[in-house]
Amino acid sequence: MTDYEKHRKRFQDRKQEVDGRRNYSDFKRSQYKTLIENDASKSADIIPSEETDEDLLNAFLFDMKLIREPGEMDLMDKRIGSFMDDVFTLTWDAGGTNNGSWSILNIGPYYFGDISQGMFGPFATLTDALEWSGMTTITSVTKSIKSSELTAGELARFLSATEEVEQGFQLQINDESWEFNWRGTWSRSTKCV
Repeated sequence: MTDYEKHRKRFQDRKQEVDGRRNYSDFKRSQYKTLIENDASKSADIIPSEETDEDLLNAFLFDMKLIREPGEMDLMDKRIGSFMDDVFTLTWDAGGTNNGSWSILNIGPYYFGDISQGMFGPFATLTDALEWSGMTTITSVTKSIKSSELTAGELARFLSATEEVEQGFQLQINDESWEFNWRGTWSRSTKCV
């Protein structure tokens, strides 16, 4: 099996898992829809008719408190995106046009996974978002990871690798070169990538 096929299989497996979570999240969202509608009159009293970005942010954060189970998010208003900080990014390149990146975004006390299938959350911590998304598992096509909230050493302790990743595999972690070693862990590299 080639690296591309392995990456594609991992992607398809992840998509099936995400689809399963999406179905569960749709069920949960329908349960909370009534609760949100009941609170809508309260929100309408708080937000004036000339809604500012700050009002929109406060309403968004209020709505996030009502969600009990992370799932697919539809950020209706693009203005919310201006408040989000990119706190983790994983980039990959499988050759040709098969490349891209996944991110974890932060807004207020919440974290959201922004992956190929959509945006998911909210999560209470960056660690929860990373574990849920599977972004801590490195494949042979992974090129770099960056985080504004975790040091390179902290990130390296979180990382695991798939079977196709061999000893000596190079990875950029927070713009530092790291290498997969014989113990199955990551250490700072003395070689240039």
